[in-house]
Amino acid sequence: MNFLHISDTHLCFGENRSPICSSPERLEKVYAAAAKLDQKPDFVLITGDFVHEGGPADYAAAKQFVENMERRYGMPTHVALGNHDRHDAFYRGYCEMPAHSGPYYYRIKMPGLRLLVLDSAVDDQVPGRLDSEQLQWLEDQLQKPCATPTVVALHHPPCGTTVYATNQNNLQKPELFQKILERYPVKAVLAGHKHFPTAAMLPGGTPVYTGAGTAFAIEMPQGGALSFVDGIQAQFCAVYDQGFYWSPFCLDERPLLVRMTPQQMREYHAEK
Repeated sequence: MNFLHISDTHLCFGENRSPICSSPERLEKVYAAAAKLDQKPDFVLITGDFVHEGGPADYAAAKQFVENMERRYGMPTHVALGNHDRHDAFYRGYCEMPAHSGPYYYRIKMPGLRLLVLDSAVDDQVPGRLDSEQLQWLEDQLQKPCATPTVVALHHPPCGTTVYATNQNNLQKPELFQKILERYPVKAVLAGHKHFPTAAMLPGGTPVYTGAGTAFAIEMPQGGALSFVDGIQAQFCAVYDQGFYWSPFCLDERPLLVRMTPQQMREYHAEK
């Protein structure tokens, strides 16, 4: 089982978009590049800030985009919501349901993986939160026996990251979430929000992988400020032999030095 972990797409539809927003054409580059990999992803997971503060029409356009990507590249897309998403517009435009403000969370069981997607977004607030109903749902799901590995996804990191100057914007009061995970064998927690890749570990030992963004990247602070730069990054995930593996997948143009097959790498000896 392979999948692509994307975060912070900040999709905008229309000509007048902010520099920190992304076009569908830009995001499609990620799908197109992933589809060419020898280990093609089985699906795409987007961990929040899917659409940048858009209305129902924007989410309807995002739904059409996702459906086009599935037809074109054969990779279904599953989304979580982030602080720049809007619940009522999402339900109306993307889910084609009556508007409401309730959290969007769900389970997907597939061969080789159980994926539990949570909603840490609070409309018009930057930090995240998980209410008691979601936490109870999470525990109920984890209590059910499952022969395949389990991965939990949400937008806000449930712990600190290496960009700790902005940790106050992460998941608020994460202790209850952390304690639930301590009781069950969860292979990984996937998050976004930071636009900077970080690997961490919860107090109980569950690894947390915070993905970079596709709309823009953030560099480590210098001089007390963060630099927002142009960059397209995603993360390639693999689940096999009861293990979970997470690797940055960079689409920035870089000069090719050499191409080698795995066999050539095993047989390689540096020239003397």
